Amino acid sequence: MRIIFSESNPDYKNYTFPYAVWAIPESQEEIVELYDRGFLPSRKPRFYLTRSTRITLKRFELTYRARRTLKACQDIEMTLINISDFVIDKSIRELCLQCAEQRFGEGVINEQRLNRIINPENATHIMHFTRKEKTVGLVTINTAPKIAHYNFAFYDITEPKKSLGTFMLTATINYFHNRDCNYLYMGTCYGKKFLYKAHFEGFEFFNGAQWSSDMNELSFLMERPHQPNHLFESSDYLNTFHPITLDIDVHETGFRYITQAHSA
Repeated sequence: MRIIFSESNPDYKNYTFPYAVWAIPESQEEIVELYDRGFLPSRKPRFYLTRSTRITLKRFELTYRARRTLKACQDIEMTLINISDFVIDKSIRELCLQCAEQRFGEGVINEQRLNRIINPENATHIMHFTRKEKTVGLVTINTAPKIAHYNFAFYDITEPKKSLGTFMLTATINYFHNRDCNYLYMGTCYGKKFLYKAHFEGFEFFNGAQWSSDMNELSFLMERPHQPNHLFESSDYLNTFHPITLDIDVHETGFRYITQAHSA
C-alpha cells in the first residue's frame, strides 16, 4: 500500500500545514482495510481520507419507519448487476442526468462525468431498481469481501412514489444485511443535508481516529466554526467527547504500512 500526502494551503500565522491523505491499495485485503480506516475511493486506484459513514450491519434492524418505506415501494424490484453487464440506454442516461441536475445542480454531473461514474474503473456493480421492467433508479456499488459501498444514486424524479431515494438506500442496506456483510459504507457527512444517513440503526462516522456513533459529536463537528487549530488540539472537543483518552495509535492511523514497505 502506498500512502501519499498531498499538500494544501499553509497557514503560517497559526503554524498549520495541512495535507490531504491519499492511499493506493495493492490487494483486496488492503481495500477493506482502507474503508475501515476512514478512506473512500476516488478515481481508481486512489482512495482519500475523509469523514466517512457506514452502517454496522450486525446492529442494523428495520425500524417501523424503514418497514413503512419498503412497503410504500413494494412493487419495485431490485437486482444487483455486475457493472460490466449493465447496459446504459438513452432513457437511463436521461434519468441519471435529470436526477443529478435536480439534486446536485446544473452541470455538476454531465455526460462525461456520468460515463466515469458508471464505469468498471469506478464501481463493481449496479443496484438496479425497476417497476414493470422500467428503470426507476440505480446505484453504483463497490463490493469487497464482507463490505459494500453505496456510492452514486440516481432515480426518476417524476416518479409518483414519495421518498424513492430513501427507499433505495433502505432496500440496499437491508439487502447486504441479509447477506451477512459486516458494513455498508455510505460516503461522507459534512452537512446537515446528509444527516438522513444517520436515521438507520447501526450508523457510525469516522472522526479521524476511530468510528463513533455519538450524534452529539457529529453535530459538534458539523457546527464547529472555522478555527485555526486542529480538531485534536481543541480542548472543547476533547473535554466534551474524549475526556479520558482518544484512541489514537500509530498502528490504527496507517503508519505501519509505511514501516512494512521499508522492511520488505
